[in-house]
Amino acid sequence: MATAIGPYLLKHIALVTSFAAIVLTLPDATAQPLENGARVAGTGGAGSATCGVLALRLNPASVGCSSSFLFMLGYSRAFGLGELDHYQAAVGKGLGDSGVAVAIESFGFDAFRQQSLHLVAARHMEAGLSVGAAISAQRVAIPGAETLNVVKNGVGIIMRLGSHLHVGASFRRLLQIGDALEEGRLLILGGSLRVTQQLLVVIDALKDGSFPVSVRGGFQLLPVPVLALRGGVSTAPESISLGVGIDTGVATLDVAASRHSTLGWSRAVSMSIEV
Repeated sequence: MATAIGPYLLKHIALVTSFAAIVLTLPDATAQPLENGARVAGTGGAGSATCGVLALRLNPASVGCSSSFLFMLGYSRAFGLGELDHYQAAVGKGLGDSGVAVAIESFGFDAFRQQSLHLVAARHMEAGLSVGAAISAQRVAIPGAETLNVVKNGVGIIMRLGSHLHVGASFRRLLQIGDALEEGRLLILGGSLRVTQQLLVVIDALKDGSFPVSVRGGFQLLPVPVLALRGGVSTAPESISLGVGIDTGVATLDVAASRHSTLGWSRAVSMSIEV
């Protein structure tokens, strides 16, 4: 395998070096806030205890406590590098006391392409409890090398405590089947508090395998009904985030920017339709 891809990697040494630097500096790409869309990225990557399809990658139970239909398209670029472009699409529907969603993703560049499919089902139960499960199929392609395929699963819960507070927990990569190297399990604990009708505060704590615990927190403020202002911070890696959303009532445009303390700025944009 090393012999087959060696000449290709040498030819593209600048791209490979940049990509390796990112991988060594940051935790697993699945823990990065940009993959969860611009709305979540704007609040520092936190949102595992919120309801709605946009939080399905953080917590599959989020689909169960939402009653709306949502379709979303998203794009992000990390640290200004085209090699780290990420494209995603998601569609989901609340079905009364249950919900289902599907999401697809593509990440990387010509010398490294990772594509994923996520299937999520959740159920809303009595006493404000939602439970959900997800199955993810992932394909990693490197020219001149064997294509790797892996299937992973995850589960999550969200509980409403009163009319303004939600808490949640999700466990990802509980079981991994396939060719890729096994990753550590990912645990996310979170909370969301609606301080006022206009202000939402969210916080998450993530433990990704052997990486340090990462704490993420942020807010969403609605100064007027059509405008959302967002901000957030995270540790491990240290970053700050800013975001804006414009809601026309059916379609919403969200943009976000996040600055890593060492690697610089990343940006994300998404368009969603919710009815």
